[in-house]
Amino acid sequence: PGMDYPVFMRKAEAPAAVPEVLLDVNIIAAGREYLDARPVVDPLGRFAAVAVDTSGSLSYDLVFLDLGSGLFLHDTLRGTDGEVAWGNDGYTLFYGLQDSTYRTDRIMRHSLGTMQEADVEVFREADSTFWPWVSKSPSDEYVFIHSESGTSSEAWLLDADMPSGSFRLVQERMPGVEYRVTGLRDSLFILTNLDAPDFRIVRAPVLRPSAGNWREVVAHREGVLIEDIEVFPGHVAMAVRNDGFTEIRLFDRASRSETVVAGGDEPCCVALAGPMEPGEGVLRYEYSSPTTPPTVFDLDLASGVTTVAHREEVPGYSPELYRARRVFVTSHDGARVPLTLVWRQDRLRPGGNPVLLYGYGAYGISTDPWFSRTRISLLDRGFICGIAHVRGGSEMGRSWYESGRLLEKMNTFLDFISCAEYLIGQGLTDPSMMFAMGESAGGLLMGAVANMRPDLFRGIIAGVPFVDVVTTMLDPGIPLTTNEYEEWGDPSDPVFYSYMLSYSPYDNVTVKDYPAMLVTAGWNDSQVCYWEPLKWVSKLRLLRTDDDPIVLRVDIGTGHAGSSGRFEWMRQTALEYAFMIDLLKR
Repeated sequence: PGMDYPVFMRKAEAPAAVPEVLLDVNIIAAGREYLDARPVVDPLGRFAAVAVDTSGSLSYDLVFLDLGSGLFLHDTLRGTDGEVAWGNDGYTLFYGLQDSTYRTDRIMRHSLGTMQEADVEVFREADSTFWPWVSKSPSDEYVFIHSESGTSSEAWLLDADMPSGSFRLVQERMPGVEYRVTGLRDSLFILTNLDAPDFRIVRAPVLRPSAGNWREVVAHREGVLIEDIEVFPGHVAMAVRNDGFTEIRLFDRASRSETVVAGGDEPCCVALAGPMEPGEGVLRYEYSSPTTPPTVFDLDLASGVTTVAHREEVPGYSPELYRARRVFVTSHDGARVPLTLVWRQDRLRPGGNPVLLYGYGAYGISTDPWFSRTRISLLDRGFICGIAHVRGGSEMGRSWYESGRLLEKMNTFLDFISCAEYLIGQGLTDPSMMFAMGESAGGLLMGAVANMRPDLFRGIIAGVPFVDVVTTMLDPGIPLTTNEYEEWGDPSDPVFYSYMLSYSPYDNVTVKDYPAMLVTAGWNDSQVCYWEPLKWVSKLRLLRTDDDPIVLRVDIGTGHAGSSGRFEWMRQTALEYAFMIDLLKR
C-alpha cells in the first residue's frame, strides 16, 4: 500500500513463516520514467529470472537474481520477449528472442553462468505471420513452444526434467486450426477448434500427440466458447463464454457431468487463476463485476468447499449504491450486441446523464465488465459507464470475432454506433453528454466512428490509436504488420486495400465538424508508432470546421501500455476525466 510499483514476496508453508521479499520493483524503478519488471522463480526456488523493460517498447532484458544472497548474477539476455520457462534442473531456461520488428522469431536455451552468445537456438519461426512463445505446464512436467498466427497454431513439447533434450512436435500446423496444449502426467490435454468453431477439449498420449490420436474429453457446443482450461487428476476446469456471459465450469471426468462454479447470467468477470501447487486438488478462480471488487476463491475439489483466498478492499466504497445491467442492442444487420451499463442509482437524472461508452473489438479479445476503482469517481458525478461488446471480440463466441475482422470489419464500427444510438433513444443521454473511449485497436474504432457519426459524441478519447491502417499494413518493416495480415488483410491484394481504405481513420478525415478529442501517444510505442496519432491529429486540426479542442499528449518515456507506475497511471486517468468534465461545463 502506498507504493508506486509492486513488491514480490514469498512465504514458506510453515504456519509461523515470515514473508520474504523477492523483488522490490520500487528500488529498480527509482529515477526511471518507465519500468516493467516480472520475476519468474526457478523450480528449486534459488534463482529468479527477471524480465525488465525500461522504455515501454515491450522488448525485455532478462537478468537473474540469486534469492539466497539477494545479488544479481552476471548473466544478461538482451532483446527478449520477456517470456521464460525454466527447466526443472533450476539452471536451464528457455526464452524468446526478437527480431528488428520486435517480433519473436527464435526460442533460445540458456544455462546460468554463461554468456548470451553461447545460447542454443532450439526453434526458429520462418513464417513472419506466426509468433512463437514459451510456457510451462502448471504441473511443472513439460516445457512448451507455441507458435501462432491469428488463425492457426503449432506446439512443441519437452520433458522439463530433461532440459537439454530435443523438443517434439505435437501436431503440425494446419490452416485455420488452432490448439493450445497443457500436460498432466502421461497425457496432454488440448483445447482446439478442429471440427469445433467454439473449441472442444481432447486428450492425447504424450508419446503420440498428433491429431490422429486425439480423444474427445469435452465436446463442442455451438455458442459456448471454451477459452481456457486447467487440468486436475479427476476434473477439467474451464473458462467459457455463454451468450455473452463468462462462467467457470467444472467437468468431472469420471461421471462426465458438468457444473457451473461461478458466473452466469450477470455482468461479471470470472477467470481461472492457476493451481495452488502442482497436483493439488484446489481450483482457484477470480470473480469481479462492475460493482464488486476482485475476489479470489479456492474450491476444494474433494470436499466441494469454497473459501475466500483474497478480497480487494476499497475503503469508503458502498457497493449497494451502484447497479450494473446487461442489455442487448439490435445492430444494423439484426445482430444482438451486448451492452454492459453501470451507474450510481441515486445519481440518475430525468433529463439524462453523461455517458462514457468504451469499445475495443479486435483480435478476438473480449472486453469483460471489470471493476474499476477510478470509475467510481465518474459514477459519483452522475456518469453512466458502458461497454459495447462489439464484433471483433469473442463475447458471443468465435463467430463474433470472425464477423468483425478482415472484410467484415465495418460491423465493429456499426455495432458501436448502434449502442450509442440505443443510449440516446432510451433517454439515458443525448449527444451533448455522450463520450466514447478506446485504446489501440479500440482507438481505430474511435477514429472510425468519429468519421462516420461525429454528431453522436461530445468528446472522444483515443489512446495510442491505430489510425493509419493502410500505410502501416503496407510496410512489412513496421512491428506487427506481417503478423496481422489475418486480422486486417494484406493490402497488396486490391480487395483488401480498397476495404481497409474505406474505414482507415486517417484516410477518411474530411471537412466537417468533429467531436472534441483527447489523443495520446507513446514515444517508445513499438505497436502503434507515435507518428500515426500525430499525423491523424494534424489532419483533423487542418480539416475540421468546429472550434472544439483536439488535445494531443505524447508521453516521451512510455510505450504502448502507457505509464508503468500506478501514480502516473492515475494522473493519466485524471486527465481523461478532467477532459470530459470540462467539456460538460462549456
